[in-house]
Amino acid sequence: MTGRHLKNDEGSALLISSVTIVILAFLASAYTLMSVSHYYNTLSRRDALQSRYVAEAGLDWALVQLNAGTLEFAGGTASAAGSITGFDFQVSAEALGGDVYRFMSTGEANGYRKTMEMVARKEIPPYLDYAIVAESSLIFRGSISVTGNIHSNEDIDMRGPATVIGDASAVGSIAEGAGGGGGVSGDIVEYSDYVVIPDISLDGFKSEAIAAGGYYDGSQTWAGPTSAITARSSARQTSTVWCKKGSGSTGTM
Repeated sequence: MTGRHLKNDEGSALLISSVTIVILAFLASAYTLMSVSHYYNTLSRRDALQSRYVAEAGLDWALVQLNAGTLEFAGGTASAAGSITGFDFQVSAEALGGDVYRFMSTGEANGYRKTMEMVARKEIPPYLDYAIVAESSLIFRGSISVTGNIHSNEDIDMRGPATVIGDASAVGSIAEGAGGGGGVSGDIVEYSDYVVIPDISLDGFKSEAIAAGGYYDGSQTWAGPTSAITARSSARQTSTVWCKKGSGSTGTM
């Protein structure tokens, strides 16, 4: 009887051990499967997130190109491609009118693609809001007529019948109609904010001016019964006169 009990105990222990091994193997397989699945899900989320970031980078890139004027539009649309940290993006742009544009950017990362849309307005630098913008003082003499806004980062002195059809602003003071006649048709703003005027290469402008008939260098005085400078206060169609210090100019008109 004792021998039979020992054999039954050994058989029970073997059965329990076998079942335990099977359960542990199943749990290990399940854990491995879950780990592998989690790993690939993490990769998928990473690639999806990267494709989103690449698409956003494409929108930022397109906006910079738009403001820099380097996007070439044909029939109101433009397209371009680029890359960031080894990932590619495709950008398309559509002009909606009024300096408003719609952008579509598609980013790709390891087979994942994400498309994002943005509607933006072209940034117009503040100095392009003026027909004449000067770093130094502006002094008007004679019957000069300016169509458009004017600004000086110092003072404005309008002598004689000089006329500005628009607004006048200056960081310093504005003497309107000094000497009689003329004046500003719009608002006059003294002690206004400083307007940053970019340092630009004038070679291209000079060559165009020479081709058109001539150019002025330094302080200028326009004589005669009437002289006029006409410009549109818009970045879409602008003819702006820059007066910078150090070029022999005191902004005298």
